[in-house]
Amino acid sequence: MDEKEKARHRGHRHRSRERFLEHGLEGFKDLDALEFLLQYAVPRRDTTPAAQALLARFGTLSDVLNASYEELRDTKDVGEGAAVLLKLIPAVSKRYMLALTPEKIQLKDVKEMGRFLLPYFMYEREELLLAVYLDNRDRVMRVDEISRGTVDGTAVLTRKIATTALMLHAAGVIVSHNHPSGEVDPSAEDLASTRMLGFALALVDVRLRDHIVVAGSRYLSLCEYGQFLEAGGDDEMPVKQLHDGEWYERLQVQNREKKDLQKE
Repeated sequence: MDEKEKARHRGHRHRSRERFLEHGLEGFKDLDALEFLLQYAVPRRDTTPAAQALLARFGTLSDVLNASYEELRDTKDVGEGAAVLLKLIPAVSKRYMLALTPEKIQLKDVKEMGRFLLPYFMYEREELLLAVYLDNRDRVMRVDEISRGTVDGTAVLTRKIATTALMLHAAGVIVSHNHPSGEVDPSAEDLASTRMLGFALALVDVRLRDHIVVAGSRYLSLCEYGQFLEAGGDDEMPVKQLHDGEWYERLQVQNREKKDLQKE
C-alpha cells in the first residue's frame, strides 16, 4: 500500500470514528458498522473485504456476532485477531446486561421472570438449562447453570436442583432453558421434565414457581401456557422414579433440618 493509499485509509477511519462519536451507530448500515469494528483488530489494512466476506457468509451483523470463533476465523480476510474481537462483543454485551440486574431482585410474575432471564441466553448457540433459587419473598438467591449442550438426564438434573434448593433453604425455584432453533413452544420432554421436577421439589417443601422457555427475544411460561403440571394427583410415577434409596433419604434428612432451622 503506497503513501497515498495509506492516507486515504487513515482519513476514512477518522471520519468513521468521528461519525460514531457524534451520532452512535445511527445511519450505519451493517457493512459500515462491521467495517468500523474490524478496524480495531486490523489497524493497517482495508477492512471492507473482510466485512463483505462476513456478511456474504452469515447474512446480517447479528448473525456474524452469533457465529462461532472457528467460523469467523476461517472466513476469508478475517483471521484470528478479528475473530476474537467479534466474539468479545457479544460476551461483553451479555455481561453488561447481567450487571444491570439488581441483587436480590424480586420476581413476582412472568413478565419480571422473562425480563430477568433473557440476558442469560443472549448469543447462546446451544441449549442451556438454568435454575433460579428464590427465598420466601420471591427474591433471587442464586442462579445456577445446571446443564449446557448434552443433557445428563432428567432424573440427574432434578436431583441436582432439589439438592441445591435444600442447601440454600430456598422457598421456590424457577427453571428456564432455551430453544436455539427459535421455536418457543415446549416439547413433550419439556412438559415431562417439568412435572418430574415439580414432584421432586414438593417432596422437600419447595415450590416450582415456573418453567420459562426462551427462544431469542421471546419467552413462554409453562404456567401461563396451561400445561404446568403441579405435583400430586393420581399419577405417582415421577415420585417412584425419584425414590432411589440413598438420595431420597438424604433429601428427607436435609428437609427435616431445614424445618428445624425455620422453627428456631
